[in-house]
Amino acid sequence: MVHARERATVASQELSSQASALARATNDGDHVAASTLLSQSMPALRNASRAIAGRTMDAEDLLAAALLSTWEKWTQGRGPVENTHAYITQAMRNRVRDEVRAPRSRNVALDTLGFELTLPDETERVHALLDHAIVAVAMGRLTDEQRMLLTHIVVDGEKPQAVAGHLGRSAGRISSALYRAKAALRFELATECLHRACTDADCRTDRASVALRLASGAALVLEDAVLAAARACGGCWSGVQAYTNLGGLAVAASIR
Repeated sequence: MVHARERATVASQELSSQASALARATNDGDHVAASTLLSQSMPALRNASRAIAGRTMDAEDLLAAALLSTWEKWTQGRGPVENTHAYITQAMRNRVRDEVRAPRSRNVALDTLGFELTLPDETERVHALLDHAIVAVAMGRLTDEQRMLLTHIVVDGEKPQAVAGHLGRSAGRISSALYRAKAALRFELATECLHRACTDADCRTDRASVALRLASGAALVLEDAVLAAARACGGCWSGVQAYTNLGGLAVAASIR
């Protein structure tokens, strides 16, 4: 029993050390570290937001506001570099306390009402940050030619014929190469989503097969043996859902 407690303590200290390292990197402007840190912290933060919000505020809105506030401090190089979970949790408590003391819903000036109603969804900005980091990593694993084709044709909207003319190749060859580049990007996106979502060192899911299945573009059927194996692991299944939630426009906008 004592050894088990010691192992648990060591594991907890290692996780805390890793989180602090990610927070320091995030504060230094590392978007990939930020994405990893937020992805790992999100389940616990969502639970905390529900407990703190109670009936005072919407839990998702509360969490999004705290995350956005923290992220803005990170972009200025003055965000938390350790105990990030405690920092964001305290930010949520402070927000609820302010809401209870002076609830905006009961005291909103008429000249600011329109502004309040047209504020962008802060949650979308957090999700966009995560999506951008995932796409950046996936794009980094492609060949130079694949990145070039995706950038010129998918992002900039150039015609395959025009790109073919610039490169001195046939339009057919460019179209075939673009098809392979898109397939490679889908595979790398799926691989990265699975990698970020599942942190279980003992997970035996064949992630490469899962990534290939997702990248195939075929309709996902839960009875599929490969997907069934992924569903048996909570982390891997979260990765599958993260991949399916990646928006095509968000992916295109991140390819730079």
